Amino acid sequence: MTPQTFYFQGERIPIKHQVHRRYKNILLHVRPDHILIKSPKVAQHHVQRMLKENSHWIEEKLQHQQRIHQDLPRHAFYFGLQVPVSYGAMAPRIAPEEIHLTLCESRPEALSQLKQIYATEGQHYLPERLLYWSEQMGLYPQNVRLKYLKSRWGSCSSRGNINLNYRAMQLPTGAIDAILIHELAHLEHLNHGPAFWSLVHRFCPHYAHYHQHTKKLGPQLV
Repeated sequence: MTPQTFYFQGERIPIKHQVHRRYKNILLHVRPDHILIKSPKVAQHHVQRMLKENSHWIEEKLQHQQRIHQDLPRHAFYFGLQVPVSYGAMAPRIAPEEIHLTLCESRPEALSQLKQIYATEGQHYLPERLLYWSEQMGLYPQNVRLKYLKSRWGSCSSRGNINLNYRAMQLPTGAIDAILIHELAHLEHLNHGPAFWSLVHRFCPHYAHYHQHTKKLGPQLV
């Protein structure tokens, strides 16, 4: 019989065997949590011999899977909260009622999916919140664009166009408001002079606190 487990670093790795006539050869796949064998109907000693002959290769693959798994983010930030991240085959999603993220189990895809979740959530939240502060301040941009920016949380052009960073969805709501107020204030003052800061502090008295918090948290964010 095909062995039900493969021992790796003292742990038992389950083995799954799929038999089907469409398979022409014995195929071996190493998954993060099991070893998968696909084959036509063959004598079990052939499968056992293949496992034995490829044991070194299997261990290398398991070590590689282990390194990838350890490098995956276990927490992500969402509105300033550290949200637990789990991995599975289902589509990437965020469950606000559970404060929980589900991503696929591969680092490049996981990070890409995490960014996509922030982009999807940001498309709704950021423009709506910007409109709220526009009404409070009496300042309205010509156009609003949302995208991923490497180093800037937002920008405002001389034409009255505001760019916002999807990464801001990882910040606390107060810090997001500080960014929005900052960019809207540039619609009236395209500089960082006293009049500009007076306008910012009128609507965000604790701007300095949020700015420092964002600066400290920034390197931890996707």
